[in-house]
Amino acid sequence: MAQSYPPVLTAQHMLFTLQLTYIRALNEEWEAAIALQNYALMGGLEMPMSEGTDETTRNLPSASGGGN
Repeated sequence: MAQSYPPVLTAQHMLFTLQLTYIRALNEEWEAAIALQNYALMGGLEMPMSEGTDETTRNLPSASGGGN
């Protein structure tokens, strides 16, 4: 029984090392995905348009409340 114990320790060490490597790879993948997602969200920190411009009132209902 004493002879089979060191290979078990070696196998556990290898398992933990592989799990750590896998977690680090997942972390890098998520960091890259978030960086790409943030790259696609361009203009989110720009100054909003002031009220009354054509862009901001284009889809708003009229002030009279009519449907036209």
